[in-house]
Amino acid sequence: MLKSDNTYKGNTRIQEGVLGVSSPCLYRNADVYVSTGAKFDLNFTGTNRISCLYLGGQRYTAGVFGRDAEGGPTWFSGSGFLKVEPGTTFIIR
Repeated sequence: MLKSDNTYKGNTRIQEGVLGVSSPCLYRNADVYVSTGAKFDLNFTGTNRISCLYLGGQRYTAGVFGRDAEGGPTWFSGSGFLKVEPGTTFIIR
């Protein structure tokens, strides 16, 4: 269970078992990967924004996901949500 603010800014991969978070601590511009048979326990109130979500290899680039939303109890437990919104890319010329 991750219980505090996350200073890690990379992607999160859940390949087996359950990963729990007790606050919306995932990095805004990161991707989250949940493998078939694994589960993400969003054990917090509210929403955590991320850039992209992969559930069993299927890519999702927009939407709200959680136990009581898209993805449902197959992929998620807990009362929190992931809001998938692609990050902003700046091109400097």
